[in-house]
Amino acid sequence: KQRLALQLVTKEAGQYQRALDFVDRTSRKFAIPQEIITRQFTKLTASVKGAGGTVADAEKAFLGVAAGIRGTGGSLQDLDSALTATSQVFSKGKVSAEELRQQIGERLPGAFTLFAESMGMTPQELDKALEQGKVSLLDFQKFAEKLFKEYGTAAQAIADSPAAAGDRLKTTLGRLSESVGDL
Repeated sequence: KQRLALQLVTKEAGQYQRALDFVDRTSRKFAIPQEIITRQFTKLTASVKGAGGTVADAEKAFLGVAAGIRGTGGSLQDLDSALTATSQVFSKGKVSAEELRQQIGERLPGAFTLFAESMGMTPQELDKALEQGKVSLLDFQKFAEKLFKEYGTAAQAIADSPAAAGDRLKTTLGRLSESVGDL
């Protein structure tokens, strides 16, 4: 069902295959079950495309948020919630203080400060820009890039660690279940 939804959101066969490859790579890299990635990536892709972006833009936002959450020791539930907030940002077409401070910030320590840094601002300047509605989706993409640069390596190290064995098992069992379902 989730794959069908992703196929309908991406529309073109090439984009759908790209999305499937992204789901598989990201699942393996960060020990995130494909069911979570597929559901959240489908929502995010729909939101990003609705805002005039591409599947590649959705990948960039997803990877940044996933790396930030996983790289700071966040749970799969934290990741799920932060990605829902990320989809909301793109659906609204702008970044709001609510999503940044509360929904993402509660799950990603230092998110507000990192966002400000990614824009070359202080947190106070970012606060003011948010109040004035001057923080764009392009700014969010810069934030996602910064998150990936900052936490991508740590996220992969955590995913490969003994502490994430349960997540890797869920990920492997999800792929097995999908393969058996296809057969």
